[in-house]
Amino acid sequence: MKRAELWAMNALMNASAITMQRIYRGYVGKRKASDVRSEMAEFIAMIRVDEAMADEEEYWRTHT
Repeated sequence: MKRAELWAMNALMNASAITMQRIYRGYVGKRKASDVRSEMAEFIAMIRVDEAMADEEEYWRTHT
């Protein structure tokens, strides 16, 4: 009887540890994905600003 209780307690603890790890890894993954999305948005915005400045310079160079 004691062996069955120990086995059940061990199984419960393993399942709990796996659940906590899954939740934490999901949380970390979501934060990392959010950071990457933010960096990409900033990068794209910077590229668009550069392109707009280049277009404006081209316009004023050709339209005196």
